[in-house]
Amino acid sequence: MRRNPVLYKVLVILVIVLIFGMSVVSSTNKIVDGIPSYTQILDSEESSEESFRGNYGYAYYAYPGPECTVYFTLDDLGTLYECGETISGDFLLGGAIDGNGIWYASKYGSGIIYGIDTNNGCYMWPIGGGGIGLYDLAWDDCTSTLYGTSGYDFYEIDSEDGGQAFIGSSDILFKGIAFNSNCICYGVGYNGSTHNLYIINFSSFDVTFVAPLTNISSFYFCSLEFDKDYDVLYLLLFGTDFYTCDTDTGVCTNVYGDGFEGGADLTAFVIPYDTTPPVTNISLKGNMSEFGIYTGDVEVTLNATDDLLGVNVTYYRISNGELKTYVEPFIVSGHGEHCLTYWSVDNAGNKEDTNFAYIKIDLVPPTIRLMCIKLDNNSYEIDPFVSESGSGFYKLEYYVDNIHMCTKYWNQFKWIWTPSHWGFYMLSGILYDKAGHTGYDEVEVFVPRYRTDTNLWYQYLLERFPLLEVFLRIMNL
Repeated sequence: MRRNPVLYKVLVILVIVLIFGMSVVSSTNKIVDGIPSYTQILDSEESSEESFRGNYGYAYYAYPGPECTVYFTLDDLGTLYECGETISGDFLLGGAIDGNGIWYASKYGSGIIYGIDTNNGCYMWPIGGGGIGLYDLAWDDCTSTLYGTSGYDFYEIDSEDGGQAFIGSSDILFKGIAFNSNCICYGVGYNGSTHNLYIINFSSFDVTFVAPLTNISSFYFCSLEFDKDYDVLYLLLFGTDFYTCDTDTGVCTNVYGDGFEGGADLTAFVIPYDTTPPVTNISLKGNMSEFGIYTGDVEVTLNATDDLLGVNVTYYRISNGELKTYVEPFIVSGHGEHCLTYWSVDNAGNKEDTNFAYIKIDLVPPTIRLMCIKLDNNSYEIDPFVSESGSGFYKLEYYVDNIHMCTKYWNQFKWIWTPSHWGFYMLSGILYDKAGHTGYDEVEVFVPRYRTDTNLWYQYLLERFPLLEVFLRIMNL
């Protein structure tokens, strides 16, 4: 039986394709839905649009790829969370972060600076600059200045355009630099035989030896960074080694011996820190007038909050009294105005600006004495003598024979009164202060008949017969 040559060729091709396909599947058994398995260590579901501060670090995921920015907890490097995409084209080596959560990173080889907003999903943008490749960056909070090292040389970096300004050299090869919370710059330098810890003064450009770094292996690249909330120095070696180092002795401790998950290489390591002070709110409880004046003891409650590391302590002072630590609500008492100052400090050492609250307590009522002066036109000027030692005057109500006549405000208390007829009147005044306290006075006023051309004879009789005037007063005529 003859073979069909076409069918034979098709069968051969199918066999070859099948064998090749099995081989491909066997050699790529780490592909999951077209995504390399090493990307599975980046938990994209945990990606965040907010900055993680307090026990969190950020870094550039340089190897094995794909490259991106990640974040992780400082006490658990076993899980990396993807933060954002990269636009750098090559991995970022040196890193520093400012108090606003803006992460600066330099591109390997070129020194071009990129900005990364940790408050906005690690959004990355090119700042610029470049020319000299930089090992590491450091941010000085005291001067808001970005510094960089290329090894033996140091530069001031313009955080707006990335421009590099040479500021000095050293005979030590510096691979990592970082400022602590007190704006002291530490550096990891290689003197030809050992890696040591130094203090770098950028003003005088003095380099002070601190101690040799111990318990670490030799390395080429590193990222040096302070957790400024607690002033703990971290050293991330290019590869999988992660240490804390004592800034007095240089002794380093591997804080995660198993390295990063999946053997990842992380660079441009930074630690966001808390620069936001706490906020203290005050509430006052007591009997208060419509003008905000208290008429007795006032209970004060202080409530401090901090969204990041929490509140450490709240202080307060009443007027010029002793500075006290707030524990529970307290009482402000006594006549007069009390100036209450208060503020809080969080667990990162951030101090809130001093708050002021003025508490006025008025325990003393005002006093009044009515003074009545007769004018020439049969009218009377009422000009009271008043005093007030607390909240201030509010109003004075005038009454004649218990009938309200008028109200005067704000210490403009003079009143011109014209009686409707002659005779006896009871003139009274109620003086109010702004706390609601009142003072009272009354005075009896006799209004004689007004001398006119038609009543001259009547006035003559009264002058000739005084008892007649007494009788008319009794009869209220």
